[in-house]
Amino acid sequence: MLFLTVIGGVVADRAPKKIVLQAGLAVAMVVAFAVAALVLADVIRFWHLVVASLVQGTAFAIMLPAGQSIIPEIVGRERLMNALSLNAAGMNLMRLAAPAAAGFLIVFAGTGTVYVLIGSMYIVSILALMALPTSRPTPRGDGSGLGVRSGLADLNDGRRYIMSHPQLRPLLVMNIITAILGMPFVMMLPGFVSEVFGKGAGHLAALTAAGGAGALVGALVIASLPPKRRGLLLLMSAILLAGGLLLFTASGTFWLSMVLMAVVGFATAGRQALGMVLLQTFVEDEYRGRVMSIFMLQISLMLLGAFLVGLTAESIGVQIALGAMAAALLVVMTWMLIFMPVFRRMD
Repeated sequence: MLFLTVIGGVVADRAPKKIVLQAGLAVAMVVAFAVAALVLADVIRFWHLVVASLVQGTAFAIMLPAGQSIIPEIVGRERLMNALSLNAAGMNLMRLAAPAAAGFLIVFAGTGTVYVLIGSMYIVSILALMALPTSRPTPRGDGSGLGVRSGLADLNDGRRYIMSHPQLRPLLVMNIITAILGMPFVMMLPGFVSEVFGKGAGHLAALTAAGGAGALVGALVIASLPPKRRGLLLLMSAILLAGGLLLFTASGTFWLSMVLMAVVGFATAGRQALGMVLLQTFVEDEYRGRVMSIFMLQISLMLLGAFLVGLTAESIGVQIALGAMAAALLVVMTWMLIFMPVFRRMD
């Protein structure tokens, strides 16, 4: 998926983003209806779900950069911070409401009906995108355009652009470090609840809801802020994330852990929104898709971090493993705050 996401960045820079999004949603729609048919016919097998996940994951990996890089084309740079923050708020609202809604529908209508509804929502999304103008990739200054160059050349061109940019390079490095050291808690939370608190699904749902509520508040707060000192706020959000996680792993009291998880959710939303806003602000239009594809690698890097935590947790326990990662993140982000003034100069 790492490579597919990067390829998605090239596609977003070479093809109309609206078409890329509609194509990806169409694939997801077909997958949802196919699974619904198999479930309703009572012939669903495990390998069907594996194939469906691979196809849908591939489509999403390729379309994600287009989905993020199209936002400035819709709202303009002056509304970018509000738009991206509200987008994050909507995602976190769905994080709270969607699992409960899906569980309710499964109980009262059945799994097949839920998949039919999911496929129908994809149709609504495809139709909604039709209202957007079909923009063309921004041509290069020499007039050659990206479309005449090979995919490998485009990838190398994007790499050189990122490495030479004084703001994009540190922003992406910081995002990669945070994704590996700070975000694996999302994947490890079920095991943490079971091992540390000896609790089950109900307590896991409570912690998840607390994190989602904190993230929703954080996104709304970021949306209301003026475009000033955003680089400093980004680093402070990462430091708050690391500190909150460190205290969360050290806490043995469930109610205190819920409060700390809300703090972690708040900081996560701030880091996510501010990082995306700053990248979208500094990147040139012709490289937007490729830069955002590197930013969206955080999803796969989070899984890599969870794998590393899982390896160490077998010998030292998930509590110490997650705590060590949070402590390392706190050290690195504090070092960046002190010794990398480029962040403090970013507005």
